[in-house]
Amino acid sequence: MNNSGSFDVEAFGAHFRLTAGCADACATLDQYALPWLPRMEPKAGKPDVAIRIDQAAGEFRLVVNDALVAAAAEPPGEKVVSLDSFRKKP
Repeated sequence: MNNSGSFDVEAFGAHFRLTAGCADACATLDQYALPWLPRMEPKAGKPDVAIRIDQAAGEFRLVVNDALVAAAAEPPGEKVVSLDSFRKKP
């Protein structure tokens, strides 16, 4: 993955762009989003499918083609859990 937090993949005859705003989210996308496909630097132009994880108003949001698909916020007073705890252990 490049330094911008984005990478492209080609699958099922479509061009996918995956983007994340923080290092943990980038690493998780890289590990779990179509992991068997080679990663490419983002191409110029609009992809067929744009998948993005960002953080706004205290929640993490999964956005596909500019449509909010899911959002999750940390409950008040709960311990912050790193995405590392969800990664497969070697």
